[in-house]
Amino acid sequence: MAIHILAGESRPQLNLGVSGILSTPVSLADVSLGACAVPVPTPLITRSPDRLSGAAVFAGTRVPVQTLIEYLEGGDPLDAFLADFPSVTREHAVAVLELAREALDAQASAA
Repeated sequence: MAIHILAGESRPQLNLGVSGILSTPVSLADVSLGACAVPVPTPLITRSPDRLSGAAVFAGTRVPVQTLIEYLEGGDPLDAFLADFPSVTREHAVAVLELAREALDAQASAA
């Protein structure tokens, strides 16, 4: 799964591509994160052309979101990712995964 954040002029959008199947952006405003016990940054994900070649990163860190996806794709548990990247909290990682899940659900509902 690839996660791409698209910065539009009016509203940022999340574009989730799963092996190229999904390519229509979903507005971040249309995705709720549910209740979190620990506050997480808003926005959850940031991107800057001056930082890590514009890769989407966990807000407030230099950790690419793609790294989390690669850990999970490789069969590593979330705890392994969190141990290797202590600047990302469990709540932040779960919120990003929830954002991705809800965006995928929204894409599937639209089809």
